[in-house]
Amino acid sequence: MTATVEHGFVRDAYGNYTTFDVAGGNAVTSALLSQNGEVAGTYTDASFLSHGFVRDTLGNITTFDAVVPGGITDGYGINASGEIAGEYLQSGSYQGFVRDTLGNITTFKISGLPYAGVAGIADNGNVYGVSKTGSDRGWKYTGAGVVSYFNDPSAGPKGSSPSSASGNNKAAGVYWDSQGVLHDFYMSQ
Repeated sequence: MTATVEHGFVRDAYGNYTTFDVAGGNAVTSALLSQNGEVAGTYTDASFLSHGFVRDTLGNITTFDAVVPGGITDGYGINASGEIAGEYLQSGSYQGFVRDTLGNITTFKISGLPYAGVAGIADNGNVYGVSKTGSDRGWKYTGAGVVSYFNDPSAGPKGSSPSSASGNNKAAGVYWDSQGVLHDFYMSQ
């Protein structure tokens, strides 16, 4: 049986690919591209624990853990400024984090949720995610620590599920209408 190894890559506007690996990692399991060409995401180590990384436009890779080295850290978004948002596991529940461009990490918890459900980070630093408590609904976390919840106005009882954030205060994802039919949404929040 052959082992599968996952690598990261960047494709430029001309179709050229540059592959990369994170030193000490088994696999690059997710990668997100900023508007400026930085790549952030998640890699796994030899013990199959996940950690965050950021690759700058020159190809330099910096790894990080949200709280405790050797824990579980998953990067889910990078904005135009290079801020990264994601989740980390602590005490059996996933909580959110924001890593600023200097490497400082701020953690947060979405009250009443067993996991943060981070979907991405907008250019203004707001983090978006989804709560799954019976029905889905979106949430927005501001740098000031304020959490607000939202649904697409056309959502039925199943709610809305943001899957990404971009620009200045915008989220995109899916919602289910009152008949249970799935639709895409894009909204400013």
